Amino acid sequence: MALDITNGLKFLHSKDIIHRDLHSHNILVNNGKLLIADFGSFKKLTEVTTSKNWMVEYIDPQRFRHVDYKINIKSDIYSLGVLLWEISSGRPPFSNCSQDTRNKLYHLIKDGHREESIKGTPLKYQRLYHECWDGEPKSRPDIEEVHEILCQLNTEKLGPEKNWYTDWLEKSIAEEFITYYEYSEFKNPQTIGKGSFGNVTRANWKNTDKYFALKSFNDDKTTLKEIINEIKLQKKVDFHENILRFYGITITKKAEYALVLEYADSGTLKTYLQHHFNELGWDDKYQFALQLASAVACIHECDIIHCDLHADNVFVHEKKLKLADFGLSRKIAASSNLKVFGVIPYIDPKRLSDQQNYKLNKKSDVYSVGVLMWQISSGYHPYPSYDNNYDVSLAISIINGRREEVIEGTPAEYSKLYTSNN
Repeated sequence: MALDITNGLKFLHSKDIIHRDLHSHNILVNNGKLLIADFGSFKKLTEVTTSKNWMVEYIDPQRFRHVDYKINIKSDIYSLGVLLWEISSGRPPFSNCSQDTRNKLYHLIKDGHREESIKGTPLKYQRLYHECWDGEPKSRPDIEEVHEILCQLNTEKLGPEKNWYTDWLEKSIAEEFITYYEYSEFKNPQTIGKGSFGNVTRANWKNTDKYFALKSFNDDKTTLKEIINEIKLQKKVDFHENILRFYGITITKKAEYALVLEYADSGTLKTYLQHHFNELGWDDKYQFALQLASAVACIHECDIIHCDLHADNVFVHEKKLKLADFGLSRKIAASSNLKVFGVIPYIDPKRLSDQQNYKLNKKSDVYSVGVLMWQISSGYHPYPSYDNNYDVSLAISIINGRREEVIEGTPAEYSKLYTSNN
């Protein structure tokens, strides 16, 4: 149904024609297909006027704000967004409002009021009509984008596993186990990280100074599984002050799921040490090591192993360490099939020597903590002569007992602790 209307509107817009008066009374049904009607309202772009003969619920809010605003192609997109919502709900917009509210509808819509999403509506479909009815015309997609997304939703063949993951996410949001954030409410997005899983973006929440980190994922079966795994684990340990907070989920403009996470104002531990190491005394270093150990102890108490602890997965926010990236974590019972992840200096040597049979475990995380403690004491990444180009030769030398040397001036108790982890 949504695709039928979009196909019709796509054809009109390709001919530089706008409808001006799209609403459900102008959509007819014939042999199960939806058809756009009321050709008397069509106008060529060169003939657009400022007529007021429309139904308020479907009108571009810009028309309410500016008397001389000319209805345009993006105005049709706004109306289409309302129709997409109507298809999901089965009722006209604002039909259940009191008469007093309906009398104020003109002002409410102008000020950004919209219908609420219907429980059970697929998140990507919700995301689409929210973009269409955005108050700012420039933020609305064009008809080709709408058509492309609806085609994806219409033809996407989900296997039973992938379908289960999608259903789990949507059910968790509907039951408020997970908070859903409207992507349009995030302002000033800035990409701060990229990976094979997706991107990490920093953005302000609404018009405040508060930042969030949005970690996006491609929505194939593997990454959907990782999203759900990460959410479940984050919810278990979210109370700990040295674990990066999980706030909820959103859907990006590219229709990708994204985790809404606490933003770390000083970046990764690796970056922080590069820029601020000379400002740190041993009291500060002790605190960092203690916070790291406390976070790892917390996840271990919940029978979770991280499996990928290194200086790019530990963040610094307001001078506190924050453990992150649970995407590679597993419940201990499910850890048998893990491959070697991460960077070589932080990996348990027993895993390096026996990738087929050795299962990563809590002691593997403890080994990684020892390497991180050395990094906190030195200020630079391990084995700097490799310049991050770690290779098999380094792995072999670590298997054979090679470790970084204790930094001069390191308290004996501290060095003894991290060397015992190795």
